Amino acid sequence: MILRSRRVLLAGATALALAHALPFLGYVFDDAYITFRYARNLGHGHGLVYNPAERVEGYTNFSWLLLSAAGDWLGVAPSWTIPPLGLLSLCGLVSLVAKLGACLKPDAPSAGVMAACIVASSTGVALYSVSGLETLFYALCLTGATLAMLRRQAVAFALWSAGAALTRPEGAVLCGVGCLFFVWSAHKQRVTPQAVRSGLGLLFGIGAAYAVFKWQYFHALLPNTFYAKRPDLRAGFAYTLTEALPLAGLLVTALIGSLRSAAIRPLCALWLLYATAIALEGGDWFPSGRMFVPYLPWLAVAFEHAFSTAVRSRTGLAIVAVLGLLAYLGVQVVDTKRMARSTAHTLALDQNRVTLAQALKRRGISSVAAHDIGLLGYVMDQATVIDLGGLVDSTIAHSPGGRSAKRIASDYLEARAPQAVLLASGAPQRAADGGMRAHALFDVERQVEQSAWFREHYALDSSHPLAPNYHLHVFLRR
Repeated sequence: MILRSRRVLLAGATALALAHALPFLGYVFDDAYITFRYARNLGHGHGLVYNPAERVEGYTNFSWLLLSAAGDWLGVAPSWTIPPLGLLSLCGLVSLVAKLGACLKPDAPSAGVMAACIVASSTGVALYSVSGLETLFYALCLTGATLAMLRRQAVAFALWSAGAALTRPEGAVLCGVGCLFFVWSAHKQRVTPQAVRSGLGLLFGIGAAYAVFKWQYFHALLPNTFYAKRPDLRAGFAYTLTEALPLAGLLVTALIGSLRSAAIRPLCALWLLYATAIALEGGDWFPSGRMFVPYLPWLAVAFEHAFSTAVRSRTGLAIVAVLGLLAYLGVQVVDTKRMARSTAHTLALDQNRVTLAQALKRRGISSVAAHDIGLLGYVMDQATVIDLGGLVDSTIAHSPGGRSAKRIASDYLEARAPQAVLLASGAPQRAADGGMRAHALFDVERQVEQSAWFREHYALDSSHPLAPNYHLHVFLRR
């Protein structure tokens, strides 16, 4: 009876998670299409490239890219393959969160159910399950690796943590932590040395093989995106404080609870470690705290454990926990409504982007320079794309300047000589000489538009109001 009740509760948590994702169906972030274009080229036998013959690691989600390419190889476009995989990752994540909670309290029949519901109620979790990004798959791998670590299953940890590291570079941090944990466990005779050797040997083997492949293929170990998006510590700490604020009640409860319960200290330590890493990385621009989403399961399980202990012992922490949980849920309700409205706007914007890209494709535009290259490059699949942001362009990535503010040498742009340059602005075109002046959305676009090289070689062809605050201007080479 108890087992059946637990299954019903977990089924309810899974249903909640799926229902929460429904308002965001179709909301695919522009950056996801960069991965989709890599996957399409790989699936069609062109190699792991964005532009043919240009070996640049302009992605940070290798395993997710391979899954996309597998679908393309089977004849299913990545844009159709990936959202269902995201939803499967969501269902798997809810299940693993519940198992992680039960691992800490094996005698409690409902352990892990509250944590699963907290994860299911997260707007970020719901949104990124259908966004085309690797966020939920990465969260799944991290949670699986944590569960294997607590169960002292070295081989399972190796597989899950390798999956995390191949999905996001930050996953390597958990690999390192896990290796230290298993070496310590073997020293304390809590796991056999043979099991540790097997697990860590497998993990190091996968890591070494991947490193050799990257060096042989790209002649680099760090992804190109590391140089394109150099860390901004001030922005990183501001992002961390802002996006962690909705989690404050959960975090305070978990941290106070960890003073009394050693079981949740590793989860709290992991969350704090990765929160620090987020600040050092420079944060993010994606909504709903994307960078914190993969680490919510640790915090949710730690919170549930601390909350149940506080309720049972009738301490004042129970009141803090209830207030913190209510505040968290309130933020999720508001954020869900906001992002549901944004989904409709994004779908309209993407349709306008597709229409413009198809028009350029019909006109025979064979090379184009732009900052927002995702959906544009995916639709214009035969065109060479020069990424002004530098994500898929090594030369631009190594140019001076921060994210979206690269100072690109005119000689390089002239050597590439794109047939069209697309520049975005937040207001309609108004300048008499065909320039956008201060309306450019990104610093790098403003620098290009104001350069003597651009003024000499390009003229405005057309302007397209893709959204109220997003206008795309097409400049053709004279």
